[in-house]
Amino acid sequence: MSATESQFDATVRRHDAPSASPSSTRRDASFPLIALLQLAAFSASLAACIDGRELRETLTHSPVGFIAVAVVVSVILGFGTVAFGFAHLRSWRTAFAAGAIGALHGPAILAVFVAPAPFWRAGPAIGVLLLTTILLRIRSA
Repeated sequence: MSATESQFDATVRRHDAPSASPSSTRRDASFPLIALLQLAAFSASLAACIDGRELRETLTHSPVGFIAVAVVVSVILGFGTVAFGFAHLRSWRTAFAAGAIGALHGPAILAVFVAPAPFWRAGPAIGVLLLTTILLRIRSA
């Protein structure tokens, strides 16, 4: 075997050697799928807990300035609290996305307090949310 062939074999062996798995490093920095499924379940149950007709009627009889202040404050508080909750994440993009999700859910949560849906619709929606949260957490463990 010549020197060139041995160098070639050494190079091939180096490239064939198992490297560190990038998936384990990537998994730590990414948002888990279970959390996204829980977010979808929460968003759906939140939407089911709002009575659209009553909310529309309340909004038409409320001053525009009050509505604007309430929405801006709920967006800021939603962004701040969720971003604060995810402050331990290493990625600023994930923390910003979490804050944006909180900012979107802030006015919706405020709408639930202003115009709650009847129990026959909100009760099962919350039950489904709790059930899916329990099942998803059990499956992920």
